[in-house]
Amino acid sequence: MAAAADDPELSSIIQVSAAKDTTIIRSPLGCDECPDRDCSKCTLGRNDTLVVQSVGRLWHSHALVGFDMGINGSRVTKCVVRMPPFVERPKEKTVATVEEAVFYDWDEDSVTAVNAPPPKRPLAHYQLEPLADHLEPVDITPACQDAIGGVFSIYFSSIAGGYTFPSREAGKPAILEILAHS
Repeated sequence: MAAAADDPELSSIIQVSAAKDTTIIRSPLGCDECPDRDCSKCTLGRNDTLVVQSVGRLWHSHALVGFDMGINGSRVTKCVVRMPPFVERPKEKTVATVEEAVFYDWDEDSVTAVNAPPPKRPLAHYQLEPLADHLEPVDITPACQDAIGGVFSIYFSSIAGGYTFPSREAGKPAILEILAHS
């Protein structure tokens, strides 16, 4: 993306680490470690991994990642998110999506499937091959440009298959690369 900054007087590249992240589980199955064994009540914001997985209608887990760009979205020309290499690679061909969340106001210590922001709109679709070691950078410019107060959240989801990222608690946060104008 550095090559996109044609005029250094007018543009700058900003890198921002994720401000928060968590795994959200939606499943009718019971989860022993969750309140009332209800998977939708799990709080996983302090875990060291972000699990993205889809197993038919029985299990869906999504990675929810929040960013504070430190600038107003109207200054954004382009932005991409770079996720760290997988800690668990896809075992099969995996169809996945990145979606913008409706709001940013959630907390790692209390967010669950019950109170998490719903998805707002898809930003990208991609296919991962079996044993891929990372996700290519994903262009999420519309989410960055629409960020009220410079804050927003995105979901990483899977239509089929799964993969696992390290979280910011593991010291490997998602990185947002922003090309911004003055």
